[in-house]
Amino acid sequence: AAAPLAPDEAAPRGGIGIGFRYTPHAIVFFSSACIMAVELVAGRLIGRHLGNSLYTWTSIIGVVLAGMSIGNYLGGRMADRRRAEDSLGWLFLYASMACMLALALNHLFAVLRPLGGMFWPARVLLTVLSVFTLPALFLGMISPATAKLALDRSTAVGATLGSVYAWGTVGSILGTLLTGFVLIAALGAQGVVMAVALGLGLAGLWIGPRRALHAAWLVAVLVALVLSRTTQPALRQTAMRLGFQEGERFEGQGPRGGPLWKPFLFARDGD
Repeated sequence: AAAPLAPDEAAPRGGIGIGFRYTPHAIVFFSSACIMAVELVAGRLIGRHLGNSLYTWTSIIGVVLAGMSIGNYLGGRMADRRRAEDSLGWLFLYASMACMLALALNHLFAVLRPLGGMFWPARVLLTVLSVFTLPALFLGMISPATAKLALDRSTAVGATLGSVYAWGTVGSILGTLLTGFVLIAALGAQGVVMAVALGLGLAGLWIGPRRALHAAWLVAVLVALVLSRTTQPALRQTAMRLGFQEGERFEGQGPRGGPLWKPFLFARDGD
């Protein structure tokens, strides 16, 4: 009889990436790229109604790091209780939903201005905290589950963790450069967030389980993405009111009591 396989040679458990040793590396690479894309466009989203100040970026960096830290902790606890193959698909779905929720919340804060009378730095911080905590948290939960998945496939603990962290860092770098140099110009800030939500949803669909639910969610994200790119006046107004398009800002009540929107332009670099 053939000798049994060593632990690092055995076929991986579960239904994802069977036979592909580097599935965990691909997962952490992609999720790290997504969190940096969201962090980078956060400044433009918040800048529509609170300005692109030092307070804005300090709040964004601090909130995203805090959300990721909490997510890392919760993801580690969950990885000890549930198999990664059973939880990663749900985490990707929740992260996708959190990204879409962030767009809606940012729009509501811009229109309703619930913190209008608050001390300015506190207003900026609490707005960013309300909008971007959940995306950072759910994306932060993916890394520990992925590391556990990688460790289940290898006995070389140090090398395995080192390679997973390295691929996560590479993903962060690529996500930053691609977003800053290409995606924002091509899709706009809202479009980037929706593209990230679409990618996360596709990852969840690939991993499973409950693929029908993931597929239904992807259809909803695709509809939102189409609305974010439309130039048809009526649809564009709908997309703007849902927070799916940038380019206009809330300026208070209009002559008939409805919201008044005016063009919003970011200053060019060097202006």
